[in-house]
Amino acid sequence: MSAETPPAPTTARLDGLPDEITAQEIAGARGVSVATVRNWIMKLPGWPDSVGKRGKAVLYPNAAVAQVLADNEAGRIDTSGLGDDPTELVTLPTIAERTGLPQGTVSAYPALYGPDSNDPFPAGDSLGRRRVGDVAAWLSRRTTLGGIRPVAAAPGKSTTPAASKTKITESDIDINGVQEETGLGREAAKSLLRRPELAAMSTGKVGRNRVWPRAALLAELKQLGYTVLSEKPARLTAAERARLSEPRSASELAEHYGVTIGAITHRLQRARDADAQVPEPVDPTAAVKKYDPAEFDGFWKR
Repeated sequence: MSAETPPAPTTARLDGLPDEITAQEIAGARGVSVATVRNWIMKLPGWPDSVGKRGKAVLYPNAAVAQVLADNEAGRIDTSGLGDDPTELVTLPTIAERTGLPQGTVSAYPALYGPDSNDPFPAGDSLGRRRVGDVAAWLSRRTTLGGIRPVAAAPGKSTTPAASKTKITESDIDINGVQEETGLGREAAKSLLRRPELAAMSTGKVGRNRVWPRAALLAELKQLGYTVLSEKPARLTAAERARLSEPRSASELAEHYGVTIGAITHRLQRARDADAQVPEPVDPTAAVKKYDPAEFDGFWKR
């Protein structure tokens, strides 16, 4: 197994930056896309309020950003429930049950992090079972911010991308297919596919475009909250149709999502600060602001 190379602490990665930093600077220090940082701004609990602007860029306090990232990065997957015997063989459903991870997420790991990835998921035996010690070590390298942590290459193993392919097949997908499936624009799709965990899944190039295994990539995009257009949407229940039939207030939305009204208003404000698109009240002049529930769902889940 490859030796682990721990990433630099969050505070160290933000050292040398100004006391007030932009999303672009955070992205550069963390090695992620600006879109990822904007997602953190909207979703991470405790993200600090903006403290002004530098030109058109919104500024955030460096120390507070470092603390929020460190707090969330510390939230590693708890592997203590896997068991004390590292040689015990366990199935994917058992891994999900013992760790509390969604079974769909665990079931996707072998395809998402195959033998050609930088840090492959442990291989199973003929019955699909894996050693507890191998699984615990692999999960411990996962981070809530940025996917798999970097690992050093095993001696003699190249970390260069897979060799170019000569023909795209039905089982492949490139950036054009990602645009069709997600409805994203070209630049947004490029930014998405630069995410470390997605970039590591690429199996090579066809012509000038990099390709990915279609099923595995679409499964990962769904895990990240993106809509996959080729899949039929689930049939709505009567209660869900009723909920989506008329505008809803912030208090009604908060009750539906199981959060406080403050969480709703803070998410909206963070999105505005990050220059992201936000749902607007259907009637801005009304005393109680109400939103289109379907539009708000798209905002809340992205």
